Amino acid sequence: MSTTSVPYVVEDFAGPLSIKWMAAGWAVWQTDSGYYRVDPASYLVLNHGHVYSLSVDTDEPRETFCPFFAAGFVEGAHAALTARPPSLLDAPHAGVVPAVLFSEHLRPTDEWVIPVLRRMRAGLQAGLASAAWLEDQFHGLAERLLLAQRDVRRQVAAVPAVRPGTRLELYRRLCRGRDYLHASFAEPLTLAAIAREACLAPHHFHRLFRGAFGQTPHDYLVGLRIARARTLLAATEMPVTQICFEIGFESLGSFSSLFHRKVGVSPTTFRRRARLN
Repeated sequence: MSTTSVPYVVEDFAGPLSIKWMAAGWAVWQTDSGYYRVDPASYLVLNHGHVYSLSVDTDEPRETFCPFFAAGFVEGAHAALTARPPSLLDAPHAGVVPAVLFSEHLRPTDEWVIPVLRRMRAGLQAGLASAAWLEDQFHGLAERLLLAQRDVRRQVAAVPAVRPGTRLELYRRLCRGRDYLHASFAEPLTLAAIAREACLAPHHFHRLFRGAFGQTPHDYLVGLRIARARTLLAATEMPVTQICFEIGFESLGSFSSLFHRKVGVSPTTFRRRARLN
């Protein structure tokens, strides 16, 4: 965990299974399979031994929070969740268990993992981090991570395709498109460009994206931009006009109108209320 407002870079690091999350601000993790912009509303899982780089080039205050799991720790939790009770009784200290591999893509806020990360961070800040407390938190985090992965498998199963391999590949491409939206939401994006990043035809991508994630790519993009605007309004002194262009809008009028429709108040009123809380 680190808190800083100074740009920094970590290059070509390979570590154990870990979760990448930002308690404040945002940062970019890059691997050979993707480019991931992580903020407080999302997290990234990187498997053991996966080489990655980390870069932060913003002046905003930010705080990384990245739990690392000891070798075999999550595998033990997986065995406890999936093995039949008799086998757990007969061989409670079974030796080697199969490695657990997680889908490596950006994961928006879910009900499983981020609440535990917030609780762990709060406990550390409050001085509760004894060895026993940390072990307890890591066991809970491992179980939540596995439950979140179960939800990923359900999403994969819901992708309309006959063959399991095809469903998995389509889901991987949809996630690649979603990751691209997170990484590039402030740029002038088109459906064709996003679909191209996902290696799918535009209409096919649009239909599958809506089915998998419950929103069209455009609605998802608008949600990312509005969320970013809320953060900048509440946490910075940046003028509203600058925020408008910073998050990818070309017109102050269209930004203000859309913000009011989505949030219920104007950007200026939102900022004033945020300062009072």
